[in-house]
Amino acid sequence: MERGKIMEEIIQKALENTSNGNWLIDYEEIEKAGIGFDEFCDRLDNDYRVCEYELIDGGIDILFWLKYCENAKDNVEDEEEY
Repeated sequence: MERGKIMEEIIQKALENTSNGNWLIDYEEIEKAGIGFDEFCDRLDNDYRVCEYELIDGGIDILFWLKYCENAKDNVEDEEEY
């Protein structure tokens, strides 16, 4: 499978499963998918759904805009803020 599609699947999984916009991806998951760490960070830098991310011990802590998170929409009072 193309690496771009694999990265999209990882991001989509996060968007579908987070209830607060936050998602942790460990380095092993990225490595097992055959994606370079820098390549994945570049993808996050250019993804409109990503508010910010932080490199942490063992992985990446990603914060998504809530309006793109399926399970967080019920928790959003005013989507204009997100």
